Amino acid sequence: MARPRQGRSARAAKLFRPIAWLMQQGPYERYILRRMREPDSIRLLESARRLHEQTLAQRAMSRLVGGPTSGAAPAA
Repeated sequence: MARPRQGRSARAAKLFRPIAWLMQQGPYERYILRRMREPDSIRLLESARRLHEQTLAQRAMSRLVGGPTSGAAPAA
């Protein structure tokens, strides 16, 4: 009996992906955040996203210039 539920659950998750993507796009996301969150939490979320983007950019640059990769200890 557990098998059919797992299949339905996987299909539902797969079908929801385009909706989730749409919900994460600019205007729609801002609308949802304004309706569901307080201004402080929205600023915190935006700050976390900027920090994440900066970290990804720094990692990409360090890989381009041959710097240490994340998780690797610097050579002594």
